[in-house]
Amino acid sequence: MDAFYPFFKLIFEPILVFYIDSKSKKTCLITGNFCIFLSILIIILTKNPYWLIAVNLFMAIGFAIKDQVESTFAYSLITEKNEKKKRDLFLKIDGKSTSKYHIFSSISSLIAS
Repeated sequence: MDAFYPFFKLIFEPILVFYIDSKSKKTCLITGNFCIFLSILIIILTKNPYWLIAVNLFMAIGFAIKDQVESTFAYSLITEKNEKKKRDLFLKIDGKSTSKYHIFSSISSLIAS
């Protein structure tokens, strides 16, 4: 069932570019997070394994939206006027957050196994 996720992401990623361009970044982030929440809710509540296809669909849509919008939204929130300082500050923040994400992800993987 997990093979559907990359398939759905491959199909919906180019289509979602048009959706993201037509909506605001904040609306897109809310939509992406809602799709991910909906997929987790389906995992919790369903007993039918065929619903996992819908889970993969909603996860693919949610993560495709978040992958495209999160970094540009974070960059737009930095109020620095100088573009070089703004870019350097964003790279510093993005690097720290990415490293912390990978640390917590590896710890949670160890706990789960």
